[in-house]
Amino acid sequence: MRVFAKILKNNLHILRVRERFILSLILLCSVCTGIMMPLIYGVYCNYREKINAQLYELVLLQIGFSGDKREGEVSKELLNEFFLSLPEEVTDQVDMFFVRCANERDGYVECRFSLKDQKYEPCLKFRDNLLQSGILNGYFSAEEEESGEPVAIVFQDRAEVGEEIEILGKKYRVTGTHNWGDNLDLVPFLSLDEAAKFDDYGVTLAFGKRITTEQFKTVADTARAVLGNRAVIPDMPRLDQYQLSFYKAMILLAGLVGISLSLNYIIMYQYIIHIRRKELAVFLICGMTSGRAVLFLMAECAVLLSPGILLGFGLFHFLCRPLLYRWMPYLQGSYRAETYAFMLIAFIAVFELIFGSAEKAMMRKKEIGDILKKGKV
Repeated sequence: MRVFAKILKNNLHILRVRERFILSLILLCSVCTGIMMPLIYGVYCNYREKINAQLYELVLLQIGFSGDKREGEVSKELLNEFFLSLPEEVTDQVDMFFVRCANERDGYVECRFSLKDQKYEPCLKFRDNLLQSGILNGYFSAEEEESGEPVAIVFQDRAEVGEEIEILGKKYRVTGTHNWGDNLDLVPFLSLDEAAKFDDYGVTLAFGKRITTEQFKTVADTARAVLGNRAVIPDMPRLDQYQLSFYKAMILLAGLVGISLSLNYIIMYQYIIHIRRKELAVFLICGMTSGRAVLFLMAECAVLLSPGILLGFGLFHFLCRPLLYRWMPYLQGSYRAETYAFMLIAFIAVFELIFGSAEKAMMRKKEIGDILKKGKV
């Protein structure tokens, strides 16, 4: 092992003295590779998060309420009629209906529920997610939601479970608490007073899957029929194909540049091997197997690659990353020490596998014979 390390150190010294230009190009390629790898990773992560965000929007349909007083306000009675007018094939696909109205403490009273067989039920996905996160302590029962019992979930510092409080001028019994926000109350929709008024945020339907054109048309037509001009119907949510195509093109371009840099490095290192073929021939004549010779070249290649890649990582992290955050906000927190370590190890492993396989195939005994015949060793 010591002999191997000594030979490796001597060869690197010879390269630095005799082939400075080639060594500089290798360093430049490895630095550029070190910049391109986290860039490709970042563009891919941003693309993935962008897709996830858009897919999330594709399951949400928010129908706003007009703020025009001449159209009249949306009441609980009108909303109830809208919900019950929706066909079951639509309501069965909606995981959660969400509406809200302002409370007397500059906050909101929220109602989150499902509709199954024309009956109001608690939104189990909402409940389970918040219970698992430790945000909720207790929730409504199915009977309380269906019958509109005056029960509420309030901020944990406002009241204890079992106490009675007043919400929108009506007495409610606290059945649970949350730590979501001090001005937020959760109540069953049917428990609201008939005089409750809803703001222009409107009503949100969270579907379990991507909204279909037929579902959108049914909901929009029902909203127009029941709510009239009070309903503000949005455009049907769609994927932004132009933006996603742009990110795909960036990933492809960055990938091609990275591959090009790697190929340039291999070509330059092949030149170094060519000018050192006599030295390799001596090693093989003295008993070194072709396998060990390839391992020696791979180790030398890794030693040449690693410093440049690490330098490229540093340049990217401190110079390019802050600029990238301006255009790709989803990348915040994506670059950690373990991320760079994984990229370095993965790249070196894949590169060495390809490089070693190629060198093994090119390491032919007749090349040694050719050199001996010409008397050059």
